[in-house]
Amino acid sequence: MTYDFMCNYRFTKDDLSDWNGEILIMESDDDNSVDETARKELKGLYPKACIYTFHQAGHARFSARPTNS
Repeated sequence: MTYDFMCNYRFTKDDLSDWNGEILIMESDDDNSVDETARKELKGLYPKACIYTFHQAGHARFSARPTNS
């Protein structure tokens, strides 16, 4: 599923331009699978998003171990 997503979907700033809902971006300050450039690009796509940064949580701690996040 991830491969299909990466190959077939691209998002632009205009995709949600008419949407009035909220966006939450969750990240980890030590996620080795997402580099700083990709983080900045994501935040650039959604400049009004709320950002929550997990500290020392790696890539998926908030979903793999939610009671420790």
